Amino acid sequence: MRLGPAVAKARTGQMVVFGLGLLTAERVGPRAREWLRGGVRPSCELVGDFANYPESRRTVSRIGRETWTWFLRIQGEKWACGNVISFGLFLSPLPTFIKIWRKNAVEQFSPIPYVATLLNCMLWVFYGLPIVHPNSMLVVTINGIGIVLEGAYLTIFFIYAPKDLRLKVLKILVGELAFMAVVVSVVLTVGHSHEKRSMIVGILCVIFGTCMYASPLTVMKMVVVTKSVKYMPFWLSLVSFLNGICWTTYALLKFDIFITADVVTLVQLPNVLGALLGFLQLVLYGCYCRSTPVVEQQNEERKKRQEVEMA
Repeated sequence: MRLGPAVAKARTGQMVVFGLGLLTAERVGPRAREWLRGGVRPSCELVGDFANYPESRRTVSRIGRETWTWFLRIQGEKWACGNVISFGLFLSPLPTFIKIWRKNAVEQFSPIPYVATLLNCMLWVFYGLPIVHPNSMLVVTINGIGIVLEGAYLTIFFIYAPKDLRLKVLKILVGELAFMAVVVSVVLTVGHSHEKRSMIVGILCVIFGTCMYASPLTVMKMVVVTKSVKYMPFWLSLVSFLNGICWTTYALLKFDIFITADVVTLVQLPNVLGALLGFLQLVLYGCYCRSTPVVEQQNEERKKRQEVEMA
């Protein structure tokens, strides 16, 4: 599997890492561009005596078909940890929906985070398709899994939610599908090159990725008001924090234009925001987890008094 155009930044004494993105190394000749576009395999690293590389009047264009003293090492699994943590993020709401299934009620759980995540996954799958951004199979697979899991969660939510909430969720889902249809039509009509299509869809991924990470704000407000973390799942908060940290680290290493801030500062926002909000959720959990049983007991007593008064 080839990942196509690569990022290369040469510095004396350091490794050169190739990944997804735009070739930005200094003094890159046309032969290097041609070679990189034609055949770099997943995340290759140039390893060797880089410190002895004379920086002046030597070009990266000598990489590849000429004799070279360094070696390419295939690192296809280098950032597999990012996909593992993303998978954990998609899987983390499972205990919540097991509770919903057992109680046959959604209670006060909010569907907004799952609806937002579904749209985010659909956009990233579209971004990773060959017609938009070729050779991005890892992006397609992990977000494809996300679509399946979020679809399953929303199905369970739809089954056990009251009628008015069902209609609300249904309207949002129909709106998301209509939006995706418009995006696909516009991108395929207006974008006449992979670069242009990647740019359009990538920007949308950044915008709605930010919305996905911002969606727990409503739950955080409920925690502060009720002083209870019952409806803020711990595992979702923890994995959101780890996911944000992981992909922010990935961004700082400048692999992909739509994950890094190398070209556009705004594109780091979703991952930084995800790490920040995940951290704040964990702080709230630490503050209110001990008071939650007390609050729940008070609520139960209040319900019993109301039942007695009604009787």
